[in-house]
Amino acid sequence: MKVMIVLLVLIGVGVFAVYQFGGYSTLDPSQQGRDARAAIAPGMTWQVVVQTAGAPKEFAIYVESGKDAQTGTPLVKLGPRMKYNADSLESRVKNDQVPHGFVFPYRFSTEVAFQVEFDESGVVVGVDDLVTLNKLLDR
Repeated sequence: MKVMIVLLVLIGVGVFAVYQFGGYSTLDPSQQGRDARAAIAPGMTWQVVVQTAGAPKEFAIYVESGKDAQTGTPLVKLGPRMKYNADSLESRVKNDQVPHGFVFPYRFSTEVAFQVEFDESGVVVGVDDLVTLNKLLDR
């Protein structure tokens, strides 16, 4: 029984040490999200955004949904979200398969979420906040 208690105490001390000194106690997804958003600027390529903010889980391509009746200009909307694959996206951009651009949605926490918008060549044109749980609950 004493061995079991000593073992549990040692495991507890070990877990505490890893948490405290292994960098886990300072892990703050909201701050990471704010830092990533602040580092993204218009003119960056999608590859640089991935290096800066990490790979997104998914992305969506803008697709044509018709034409404006008065001007004839294309109307675009976001297509379905697809699983992110760097090679596939690079191929799409190089082969002009994203003529209206695409977006990377990032959700770091219930507090920080944004989407990065890219043009047809994969260059950032803007960053927009997304609705989060905290914003819905007015926190």
